[in-house]
Amino acid sequence: MGRIKAFLVGVSEYSGIGAPDLPFCKTDIINVNKALREGLQLDDMDIFQMGMTNNGHVATVDFLHALELFIGNLQKDDIFIFYFSGHGTSSEIHNIVFSDGLLCTQDIINKIGESLAKSKVLLIDCCYSGNFRVEGTKSTNLEESIESFQGSGYAILSGSNAIEPSYGGSNGSIFTNILCDGLTNKFLIKKGELSLYDLQLWVKRLLEIHTLNNPDTPQHAIYRANIGGTIYFKISEYTPYEKGNIYFENEDYIIKSVEPVHHGSKKRYAAKILLKKPFSDAEIADVSTKIKKRLLFCDVYNNKIQEDRYKGFPSDIIWIYFTFYDSDILRGNYYCKTTWVSDNQDKTYWYSLKGSNKRLIKGVHFEFYPQYKIISNFIFDNTKSNDEVLYKVKEIRYQMITYAESIISLFNEYQNETIFEDELFASVTPYSSVLDSLFFESNDLPFSDETLSEWVQANITLFSTIHDFTLFYNEKFRNTRDSANRKLVMQSTVLRYYEDLKVLKELEQKR
Repeated sequence: MGRIKAFLVGVSEYSGIGAPDLPFCKTDIINVNKALREGLQLDDMDIFQMGMTNNGHVATVDFLHALELFIGNLQKDDIFIFYFSGHGTSSEIHNIVFSDGLLCTQDIINKIGESLAKSKVLLIDCCYSGNFRVEGTKSTNLEESIESFQGSGYAILSGSNAIEPSYGGSNGSIFTNILCDGLTNKFLIKKGELSLYDLQLWVKRLLEIHTLNNPDTPQHAIYRANIGGTIYFKISEYTPYEKGNIYFENEDYIIKSVEPVHHGSKKRYAAKILLKKPFSDAEIADVSTKIKKRLLFCDVYNNKIQEDRYKGFPSDIIWIYFTFYDSDILRGNYYCKTTWVSDNQDKTYWYSLKGSNKRLIKGVHFEFYPQYKIISNFIFDNTKSNDEVLYKVKEIRYQMITYAESIISLFNEYQNETIFEDELFASVTPYSSVLDSLFFESNDLPFSDETLSEWVQANITLFSTIHDFTLFYNEKFRNTRDSANRKLVMQSTVLRYYEDLKVLKELEQKR
């Protein structure tokens, strides 16, 4: 696994070129160094900094030489963080200013973007720092894995837009101080990781609040990226709650899974049963009674809160689903379902016999699924080889991800306030029909065997999230939300997209 490595530059001394000195840039370096060590857990050996000696004098040639050496030592799986604090120019082509001259910001971005490290993050705190571009958007191809795509590329977060100064004082720069707060904010950490997406949203929002409260020193951060998904910084070990399961097998049946579906004060389970030989309905009733007794005091929970609430108590409701084929369990296709409820439940309701498919057999309530055999035959007839399904899913995926990244890039520019909402509608609406077609195609995929089913379902979940992008900035749905709500739900959906990619990456690492 790669490391997070940081290159920090703070230029304080400008007497040689007649520009005002910026003594607080030293403070910025100190603050960022501390935030990286405390927030992202970087080692001292992985942080290189310039501008702390020689009165904050940093020459262009020294900077370029040091950057070249640093980049040359990066490894493929590293995350590279570049930070600059100093003067920036208001010229048409933006430059960052060193003690003896200028360097083109875009050239530095391009150089870092081409470096070996998989993930690159540039944090630029200077006047007019939003005057930069990112070349295109990240795309994928048919053969690229999600592991290779996720987090690959570069992203830039600047402290001001293209027409704003950047402000600072004795305690450091405004943007940098907010950035450091974000890097050390434990409330941004999810499952032991901090995402660049969450960090930049937090920084941008805090700068917006600063601007509202301090209209004389307005700053608006700019975020642009050519990166697959987002970058996740691992902060701490995360041990998820082990839900557990009950597996039991004898000569007659297998308890394949027991799902906790607890609700309110009710302890409830749904068990999936594979029958190993033909059974009459009366025999299934006997099996159901045996399984009910086995599950009456079982302990399977989704989280610690449920465990604390229900552990030690008997079950209130147990649903038992029966089928004859493994493939049916994968598809949620069952011959019948039996229901058992405790004496403190409304048995008249739960044991209702309304409907021709409900019967009471040997005191056990049954609900039969008349289409079971038809669906089983359909699944059998439409099951293809794993290679065929794999190719079809990847064919849809690379197209949908490419469109998703384009839409996110446009949305970022809207959040950067470089385009208006009407322009975003005009750009995103044409994507809708294409994504509709791809999404409908994904719902008509052939079936695969159980070794591929979890991966296929994770891809379908991703496709559904991407398709949701068409619900917000689509002229067809313009009048269903106001601007503020549209922005919030789009941000939430982008986050869900990144989480879906992360789940797929983890699944593909296991395969």
